[in-house]
Amino acid sequence: MNSISYMTSLPGSLTSQPDQRFYQLLTALFFGITSSLIVFVNKFILTNYRFPSLTFVGLGQLAGTVSIVCLWNAFRCKNGHLSFGSLKKLFPLPLIYLLNLLSGLGSTKALNLPMFVVMRRFALLFTMIGEFIFLGYRFNRSVKLAIFLMILGAIVAAVNDIYIDIIGCGYVLFNDLMTAANTICAKEKMNNVNLPKNDMLFYNAVCSLPILLCYCLLVDDLNEIIYFEFWKDWVFLLLFCCSCVGGYLLNMSTILCTHFNSPLTTSCIGTIKNIFITYIGMVCTSDYAFSWPSFVGIHISLCGSLVYTIQAILPSCRSKMTWLSDSTHVYPVVRTC
Repeated sequence: MNSISYMTSLPGSLTSQPDQRFYQLLTALFFGITSSLIVFVNKFILTNYRFPSLTFVGLGQLAGTVSIVCLWNAFRCKNGHLSFGSLKKLFPLPLIYLLNLLSGLGSTKALNLPMFVVMRRFALLFTMIGEFIFLGYRFNRSVKLAIFLMILGAIVAAVNDIYIDIIGCGYVLFNDLMTAANTICAKEKMNNVNLPKNDMLFYNAVCSLPILLCYCLLVDDLNEIIYFEFWKDWVFLLLFCCSCVGGYLLNMSTILCTHFNSPLTTSCIGTIKNIFITYIGMVCTSDYAFSWPSFVGIHISLCGSLVYTIQAILPSCRSKMTWLSDSTHVYPVVRTC
């Protein structure tokens, strides 16, 4: 396929293709495993323990990210320092990250779950269009078919539950747009801004933290949070701490997967992860209510996921890469066999 994974490289240098494929697969697995684990941790916190505020969990994850990066810097594990100048270089990524975070929190309440899943799949389409416009990526027919099948599968699965709410659909589509913009902008900044990935996470988190705190104060019932009955339960506290640390790991795995693969691959891995979580729900929990449209739709999406995996994550043929360089950039030219 013609989607290009940029590498950190000096002009005119070459990066071996086997090493690149190894890092692509490793970061894809890291993102898939991390995002799956944090879903289960958050499910225990919000469902089993009935914690009253999703926003407060998000605050804990942002605070965990800021704390981990500050500790990393304090132990001199990196060179350089955090500055307003670096924040200016990253702009508008922190703003897009914040809009994606806020719209994501609100969009879960905008539609019923089946319709929400359908509308969220359009983030794949927006990401593909964004890569074509802003990153110059091209996609073969197999990749386009894979994206179509993943979206079609979600529509089929929700066919009995589709209820059109124009305002709710618009809200979720805005979240889709911000999700696509977040990964594409992150990819562009990693290509063009010489800034450590830890610093990118720090600026995104520190800019979002006060806004999300205000959102929590306005929307949530603080008494329910303060007097939550399980604050003295060590198992709950362990899960909450895992969620806070997991927020950092999830963001880092997202950045790494986007860097070594592409924004579309990162989005597709998220979809594949959701499909397998649904399978686990079928077998291990009582949350899944069987219906034929849902069953067929899930397997249509699974077929699309397998096609994309074969084409993009585990390519059957090697791309021959030539690197053209000038004084400041390295431009990859891909010839697909």
